[in-house]
Amino acid sequence: MKPFWDAFALLSQKEQREVYYLLPAIVFRALLEVVAIMFLSPFLSLVTNPGSLSKSNFLGKLYHMFGFASDQAFFIFMGTVSLALIISSNGFSMLVTWLLLRFSWLRDYTLSHRLLGAYLHRPYLFFLGRNTADMGKNMLLEVQQAIRGVLIPGMQVVANGVVALAVMLLLIIMNPLMALGLAIFLGLAYLGIYGGLRRYLERIGNARMQESKERFQTVNEALGGVKEIKLLAKEGFFLKRYARTAERYAHYMAQSEVLAFLPKYLLDTLAFGGLVAILLYFLMSGKNLTDALPIIGLYAFAGYRLVPALQQVYRSLSSMKFNAAAIRDIGQDLAGSEVSASEETIPLDFIKEIRLEHLSFQYPDTPSAALSNIHLAIQKNQSVAFVGSTGSGKSTLVDLILGLLSPSNGKLLLDGLPLDFENMRAWQKNLGYVPQSIYLTDASIAENIALGYSRSEIDPKALEKAAKIANLHDFVLGLEKGYETFVGERGVRLSGGQRQRIGIARALYHDPSILILDEATSALDNVTEEAVFSAINKLMGQKTIIMIAHRISTVKHCDTIFVIEAGKIVSQGTYESLVSSSERFRALAQVKG
Repeated sequence: MKPFWDAFALLSQKEQREVYYLLPAIVFRALLEVVAIMFLSPFLSLVTNPGSLSKSNFLGKLYHMFGFASDQAFFIFMGTVSLALIISSNGFSMLVTWLLLRFSWLRDYTLSHRLLGAYLHRPYLFFLGRNTADMGKNMLLEVQQAIRGVLIPGMQVVANGVVALAVMLLLIIMNPLMALGLAIFLGLAYLGIYGGLRRYLERIGNARMQESKERFQTVNEALGGVKEIKLLAKEGFFLKRYARTAERYAHYMAQSEVLAFLPKYLLDTLAFGGLVAILLYFLMSGKNLTDALPIIGLYAFAGYRLVPALQQVYRSLSSMKFNAAAIRDIGQDLAGSEVSASEETIPLDFIKEIRLEHLSFQYPDTPSAALSNIHLAIQKNQSVAFVGSTGSGKSTLVDLILGLLSPSNGKLLLDGLPLDFENMRAWQKNLGYVPQSIYLTDASIAENIALGYSRSEIDPKALEKAAKIANLHDFVLGLEKGYETFVGERGVRLSGGQRQRIGIARALYHDPSILILDEATSALDNVTEEAVFSAINKLMGQKTIIMIAHRISTVKHCDTIFVIEAGKIVSQGTYESLVSSSERFRALAQVKG
């Protein structure tokens, strides 16, 4: 039952209380079924053999307790009670089934929602070492496996275990010797089969998880790179790759189902074979079959209710063992996630300067630092640029300023206040960021500029102002639906320059005090880039601007330019001073224009 308790631990206290409420209902449903059968069995005996009334202590006590005037009235009473119990049992079973299905799907929702929250609140560095397809798989598939393959089966183990115990107690009362024989036979059969298969179930469960991960990753890569794949005519490669992993996944799922049902057919054969053997014994010994009816009825009762209960216990245990890996992975991803501050956080006051003091950063599992001992200050409303060759550490430095990465050493200070996890969201409220590659959702241009806001929440004036600065407004007005035009998945219907301008407008929509551009105009043609930078240059002196530029000519108007090589600042100054004093800067200016 360890997988069940691990799954139970993933639930909130409120959800755990729901399990406590559901378990008694499940157990009561099972017991109600047993009671219904317990009354139905003697009723059928009375109908087939009215003389059994005088032979049964239980029926005799009921007869005298209620003072029946005739046997027929008692028979009608027993039939009515049996019918009422069957109706009640089925009605209550419908209610419990509805409660279980509702609980199952709601836990699917709450657990996947909690898992998405755990991912989104992880530090940016977490995503650099994790495949997004694997995270999507955990939310959309493994959560279902955890709920329907571990949590619900664990509850069924309890319910059907109680049923099995109740049936065995009833059998002990009616025929202790037969009850003991059935207990030994069925117990050893199920325990033996489960004991022999549980390690194999665990092994193929782990293998299923790996194949599931590869399935999602293959689909994600194939559909995400469909343009390049079609041009290279490599559809077959990805189809073959998917077929290979999907086939193995299907085999593991099929094996788990087969192993879960395996004992049923074996024990059904033995159970009904035993019934036939009893009949043959009475026939061959010349005994009256009427004398065999109580034994046959008892045996049939055990076969009808005890074997299915034990089969469900076995199947539930097998399911939990097979899906234990899903619980392990979900538990690991939920553990230790950092919760960010509310989106409504008030921006930190920015009065004087941003200062980086002896800042260093090294990515995990890399031999050397990406940045070493960076020391600089950026004054409010100053414009600065970072230039350097590819891999020099420019983007890493920007990620540190953005608060996406935490320094390995040193400090990032705002007006003397150290920026850390506690106040990072408030700091980020000051920032407008434009990356080199713009992420677009399959929504309208307006919704992509005001990312994270619903249509009713978008401010049209702020939208238009940001679009004009990004040199996007005239293009949008030329579209049939204007700002309501859908861009397609990842902006597939737009050119690279149009996507980039939407990204710039997005950064400006909130009217940030600090604008950070990481090679933000690299996808623009010269004319559009010049127009955008003309607008950005007008913001200089009004906002703090930090940029990485792919063309040195675009940083001419910056107050300070920092030249970075091998993770260190090698020189700094104005454009004119660097041209005259820095050989490295002149080389960059000649290469990048």
